[in-house]
Amino acid sequence: MVASRTAMPLAKAAWRHNGWKSAAAWLQSATCTRNTRIQLENREYHSMFIAPAFANTSATGGFDLVSFLPMIVIFVLFWFLLIRPQQKKMKEHQKMLSEINKGDEVATQGGIVGRVTKAGEQYLSIEIANGVEINVQRGAVATKLEKGTIKSL
Repeated sequence: MVASRTAMPLAKAAWRHNGWKSAAAWLQSATCTRNTRIQLENREYHSMFIAPAFANTSATGGFDLVSFLPMIVIFVLFWFLLIRPQQKKMKEHQKMLSEINKGDEVATQGGIVGRVTKAGEQYLSIEIANGVEINVQRGAVATKLEKGTIKSL
């Protein structure tokens, strides 16, 4: 068996230590087992295909729009299917929160239904039962109910 250029560096330490004149002599000796020879041959075989793959890299260095196009398409789909509808929903909710006045019936995000008794810039006082009022942040209001909804519950 003749040692290849790939197997030489792998065997260098062993054959120098034991006094062999070359890696080929080490590979043919009794100390080099069959499994070691097979491993060295496999490394040589794989390196034969890896070297041309690295050598085949493009040296243009320019911007390639075709490879970037799928990312642009995905971003546009996310924009129209997820981001834009969510922004519209948030604007409608902010508009609804700013229009809440005294006497409106609201439902909070926690599921509490009541009538607004005081409306401040950031906080609302909501009457949830006769004589029972709670203070909540405006942002905690989930929806504005139609008049008479509380009576029907």
